[in-house]
Amino acid sequence: MLAAFAGLLAWLAIRSGGTADAKGKTIARLEVLRIALDEFHKKNRHYPADSQGLDALRSETSGVLEADPPYSAVALDGWDRPFVYRMAGEGPPILYSTGPNGIDEQGAGDDLKAAASK
Repeated sequence: MLAAFAGLLAWLAIRSGGTADAKGKTIARLEVLRIALDEFHKKNRHYPADSQGLDALRSETSGVLEADPPYSAVALDGWDRPFVYRMAGEGPPILYSTGPNGIDEQGAGDDLKAAASK
């Protein structure tokens, strides 16, 4: 079920000819990644370590996201830059895009953050 839902969101995030701009793509991709991180946590009882990063979500390592697509479709933000991922203690990880200016403002400024984990 997750794979189908994530696949649909990934398709919406990368479709061409639509009205989705870089910000819209980024928001959709963040949601796919947030859901995948929650699924990874359910399966493994922990989130990926900083050293693993989002690559741990690929199906060959975790069984969460198919390797190609949807993983490759959501691996970069709408400006083709990698997302920032890091663990923050025992809670959910921090996940965001550096936004249009490409400057890491630690999730502030024009950075786009993932919705809170459910």
